[in-house]
Amino acid sequence: ATGPLRASPYIEVVVQYLSNDPVTAFIGGALLAFVFHSSVAAILMLATFCAQGVLPLAAGLPLVLGANVGSGLIAVWLTRNLHDKARRISLGNLGVRVVGAVAVLVLLGYVTLPLDAVAATAARQLVSFHLLFNVALVIVFLPLVVPLAALTRSLVPVVDEQPQGGARPASALDRNVLTNPGLALASATRELLRMSEQ
Repeated sequence: ATGPLRASPYIEVVVQYLSNDPVTAFIGGALLAFVFHSSVAAILMLATFCAQGVLPLAAGLPLVLGANVGSGLIAVWLTRNLHDKARRISLGNLGVRVVGAVAVLVLLGYVTLPLDAVAATAARQLVSFHLLFNVALVIVFLPLVVPLAALTRSLVPVVDEQPQGGARPASALDRNVLTNPGLALASATRELLRMSEQ
């Protein structure tokens, strides 16, 4: 599938530009993941390009960082109309990804990462870089969950959940039917229908 890209007269110019401009590659990776609605799909495509010799590792690393930020943007977009707690989680996730990705992007300008010690091929190095980046995010930001939660609470206001007509409509879920799978599924279906009508 990457054959036409390798034969394209423009691909070498684009790849050369991305290799020389990591900021553009970073933004391009974020847009790519957002358009695909999947950072995994974007990163696997980039790894395939590396394996086929279309994309050098130097251009692939900022693209992967951008794809990680793009996956955070997807969560923010999908939760934009949800409860304030859901929006806080997605905003905190995006913030962690942006801070981590920008820090590593700056680091890449000064340090050559020893990715050849992790994997032999450029494609595997790209995937390993993605994995190591996310492991590093967990290690660095997990101890900061409480202050991050306080920050997102200040950024996302509490939404008044009371409907305009008065009391909140009763849930269709019934705990008394949990032992009967057929009734429990029917109850869940009614609740989903009720939620979709709001």
